[in-house]
Amino acid sequence: MLFTFLAICSYGFVSVSAVDDPDICAFDDVKLGILMRCVREKAWLMLRNGLDHLLHVYQCQSDTCVFNKICDEGDVTTALNKYMKPKPRREFWEIAKKCEKELPPDDVAA
Repeated sequence: MLFTFLAICSYGFVSVSAVDDPDICAFDDVKLGILMRCVREKAWLMLRNGLDHLLHVYQCQSDTCVFNKICDEGDVTTALNKYMKPKPRREFWEIAKKCEKELPPDDVAA
């Protein structure tokens, strides 16, 4: 019974947190690059390895290239579910949320 309760709570948390995930596909290349640099700087080894794996899968030299290709295909979550293990995937979204708060506002004049 305890296991059922924990499973329900876990799934509830995952579904609620997905709503708050950054909309990476809405970012321009500059913001995406800043976000991904921040994620890599704060990531543990497993997540960095997962991001490196994405570079190989999508045949890219940069994380910006990878996520542009993922966004062209459709859904970031689906791609991460397909190519990353659960722990680095969760870490990615946790760090991306923190890094999103550090991004410059859209209305900053050049």
